[in-house]
Amino acid sequence: MKKVFAILLLAVVCSGNVMAQKGRNGIGANVAWNLFKDSAFGLGVKYQTNVTDNIRIEPSFNFYPVTTMPSNEYDSTKGCYSWIGNLNMHYFIGKPSRWRPYIIAGLALGNLKSREYVDNPSLVIHTDYGSFYDQVMSDKNKIDFGVNAGIGWDLRISYAISLQLEPKIILQKNITLAPTIGLTYYFK
Repeated sequence: MKKVFAILLLAVVCSGNVMAQKGRNGIGANVAWNLFKDSAFGLGVKYQTNVTDNIRIEPSFNFYPVTTMPSNEYDSTKGCYSWIGNLNMHYFIGKPSRWRPYIIAGLALGNLKSREYVDNPSLVIHTDYGSFYDQVMSDKNKIDFGVNAGIGWDLRISYAISLQLEPKIILQKNITLAPTIGLTYYFK
């Protein structure tokens, strides 16, 4: 009788442990590099929820300020930035362990605010060589939809804290390689 009771107690404890993995939720922050754009360094926030033991959903938001300093007040990089929002699915490979790889697939929505010189027809300069338009600075916003693909590794530091490393490709009008390193705190 003691053996049957011990086996039933062990089964209840093990099923509770699996359920805790399945329903885990966490919030985190990451540092991101956008390797194919002028604004290469960014910071981000993310929310993670484990749908099953092998599938995790992660909405995230990364902001990339300008990394190059403008050389003068007419430099076109002054006031430029970009942001990208992602909705990714992570599929974990293998058994749960402290160091676990996963596949990344998802959607991306990004915005790039830039500045460019445009001709101003109201400011015409007449010279002996002809008429020229004076140029003025104009802000430009560009929004792109895309998809994400990549791989990642999850290192469990403790029960509540996890470190992620994710080199991924963002396919929009241009291809962007965006590796990120992040920490996540799990509250369940």
